[in-house]
Formats: sequence, C-alpha cells, structure tokens
Amino acid sequence: MSAEAKSLMEVIEKSYQFYVYLFTVFVVFMGVARWYGKQVWRKREESRRDSSGLPVAALYSGGSFESSFTYTSLFQGGLTGVYIAVMQLMYVVFMLAYFRGIQVFTNSNAAHPVDIWGVVSILMFFPVFMLGYFTLIPIISFRSRISVRNCIFPVGIVLVGMAGAVAATVLITDKSIVVAAQFLAVAILSLCASYFIGMSDGIRSADPESNYPLVSVELNQGTGFDRAWLYERTDSDYRLVTKDGTNHIIPTFNVKRIRKI
Repeated sequence: MSAEAKSLMEVIEKSYQFYVYLFTVFVVFMGVARWYGKQVWRKREESRRDSSGLPVAALYSGGSFESSFTYTSLFQGGLTGVYIAVMQLMYVVFMLAYFRGIQVFTNSNAAHPVDIWGVVSILMFFPVFMLGYFTLIPIISFRSRISVRNCIFPVGIVLVGMAGAVAATVLITDKSIVVAAQFLAVAILSLCASYFIGMSDGIRSADPESNYPLVSVELNQGTGFDRAWLYERTDSDYRLVTKDGTNHIIPTFNVKRIRKI
C-alpha cells in the first residue's frame, strides 16, 4: 500500500471514530434527558398522589438512583429517542430516492447539489413536525395528572425548535445551510422527545398498581396484610404500600409467607 493510500485510510479511520464518538455522546445526552424527565415527573406525580391520598411507594432504600445513572443505562435509555428520530429521517431518505433515484446517494454528479438541498429542505419538514407531535403525546395522555405550568419551558423549546426550522427556510437562501439548521432542530427536538418519554416513564412508575405485584403477607408476629403492593425487597426487609397509602418496612425474619394475588 502506498504512502498516500495509508494516509487516506488514517484520515477515514479518524473521521469514522470521531463521528462514532459524536453519535455516542448524543445518545448519552438523550439518555440524560430521559432520566431527568423521569426523576422530575416521578417526584411530581408522587407529590400529587400523596396530596390526593393515593398510594405512593415512598420508602425506597436509595439504590435506584445509582443504578439508573450509569453510562450503560443512559445509553440504553437514549436509544428510544434515537430510534424515533431515525424513523422520521428515513422518510427523507426514501422520498429523496423516490424523487431523484437511488443514484443520488451513489453519484454526486447525478443532480445539481443546489436542487438536491432544496428538495431535502422541503422533506425535512416531516421529521421536524413529527418529532414535535411526539412530544405532545405524553402531555395529551396524562393531561389529567400534569400541570400546564410545569410544561411551559420544555414545550417552549419544542415550539422554538420548530419555528427555527421554518424560519431558516424563509430567511436563508443557501439551502445547504437551511438543511443544517433543520438537522440542528431535529437534534433539539429529539432531546425534548426523550425528556417527554422520561416524563411518561416517571408518571407511570409512581403508580404502585401499575408497577408492583399485589401480595398478601403473613407475619410471624403482628397482623399481616391481605392486600399490599410489594415495591422493593432488600437483604434485610420487604417494603410495601397499602391501598390507603401507608408504607411499611417488614424485617425479613418476621415474614412467614408472601403470596402473590
């Protein structure tokens, strides 16, 4: 292999590693947005349920934070948002291939670049507005449990991102720059979508009935429980919440039998 070929391969390898690194960082940021949304809205939902007299699992041992805020869990959590964004962007790819032919991806001389960027800038409205729609789904689904006041800031970011994508099309003549601005809007909206996915996760996780097994407990000493949700088991105890919202920590040695209902 010649020196020029080796040099070219090194450049390609470095560029590849750089873009993989950027993608990984972006996925992790998506995971952080989802994790933050889950933590914030779980606390808000628990507060709402507690004030309404509904059962809340309130005596966690504290290990859930550390287990959820790791590189692996954040990366996995961010993949859902990435999947949603990629699915919307695939529309652009398929429609571009439909209108301009598959050769547009393999031959740079197949069409005028300006013309291609113009088509892409129009097609990009689909992922921009669809990602905006995805952020509204949790708000609509949980409209009876959330306060609009608590959603003003994230919803404002979504609206600014969508408006920015539209404004770029009107104000900027260079279509390649327009497409770059639209991709930036897609990235911002993807982060917002991850936050709202986390919001949905947090609200659901605050409901014991939806997340934990309903059990009956017989004790060696004292009165047992006919119906309670078992939300955590540690090496030394069981943690339950009853229908009236009361939390209990039962030492393991005092548990005679637990039966799932």
